[in-house]
Amino acid sequence: MVPESRMVQIRPGPFVRVSFLMVCLTLCLFYNQTNVYAALDEKGEVAAGTLTPEESAWIKQHSGPIIAGAEMDWPPFDYVQNTRATGYSNELLRLAAGKVGLPMEFVSGYTWTELLDKFKRREVDILPAVYKTPEREDSMVFTQGYITNPSVLVTHEESPGLQTLEDLAGKKVAIVESFATAQLMQER
Repeated sequence: MVPESRMVQIRPGPFVRVSFLMVCLTLCLFYNQTNVYAALDEKGEVAAGTLTPEESAWIKQHSGPIIAGAEMDWPPFDYVQNTRATGYSNELLRLAAGKVGLPMEFVSGYTWTELLDKFKRREVDILPAVYKTPEREDSMVFTQGYITNPSVLVTHEESPGLQTLEDLAGKKVAIVESFATAQLMQER
């Protein structure tokens, strides 16, 4: 089974509401790409009927920005270029947050393991591109997937005998620490 890349929120707490918003707004963005602030009225506030009263109240009461953890080097989804968090996942977060007037900041400069630790300590509110695993479901709430990114096995051209994970038994494998693929490889 190939895991899907997912946007996540930690539970419990008010950020579960943001997770729901991100799912809804992701769908809205694909249907209305011409104006990223279409959910805002002429005063720059969330347009009537776009959100539930509870969602609107939460956004108005939220005093600070949502903090998103940005990876340095996972293009095209999540990376930093010229000190700016960019990539498909980060731009999608910016668009969704802009739709509802939700302030957002990105923190970067950390390894994936460090970002996960910051998320667990609630120093980061959202991670925009995370593989869903049973272990992560214990501490994260996942939205519907917005993109599929299958994992592949890349071998040297002089190693034609490696076609499956089972062919790797007894071999050295390089995997980024804390990536879900590391856990999946160990389980197999």
